[in-house]
Amino acid sequence: ILWNQLIINKFSKDIRIDKDQIKKNILENNLQKEYLLSEIVFNLDNENLEKKFDIIQKEISNSGFENAASIYSISNTSNNGGKLGWIKINSLNKKIKKEILETQIKNYTNPIVIPGGFLILKIEDERETNIVNDVEKETEIISREIANKQLNQFANIYFNKIKKEVQINEL
Repeated sequence: ILWNQLIINKFSKDIRIDKDQIKKNILENNLQKEYLLSEIVFNLDNENLEKKFDIIQKEISNSGFENAASIYSISNTSNNGGKLGWIKINSLNKKIKKEILETQIKNYTNPIVIPGGFLILKIEDERETNIVNDVEKETEIISREIANKQLNQFANIYFNKIKKEVQINEL
């Protein structure tokens, strides 16, 4: 505790933090995409993938995605038409993210292989949302982290300087 107090007293005036730059960085990188998704999860019984996908596509064309999900999906979401809700793009694995980015809004993906079967996703809508809601609070957190890093660097430098100047004889 005494060492930390010494470092703070000796070097706190030397800490340099540009809070305006921190805020600017937060605001520039503060948006993320979210997609409103619905799903159909299915297995292959005795059909092949192409045949099963054709059957599901016909049902989607005739009755809509929600009805097809109610009929063919083995997921719990089939009870509400396959609706997943808003999903952050960064929370998805690479394979699913790639399929979503290649699919237009209001359309659905080709079947995606997942553990336990296959997945078809429909993109209902997309939006951008803020990653950080309280920019001031986030700025303070980042500022404290930068200050701590700088104080640690000063402490290490000062400790090494003292270590060179003082010789300690152990008995």
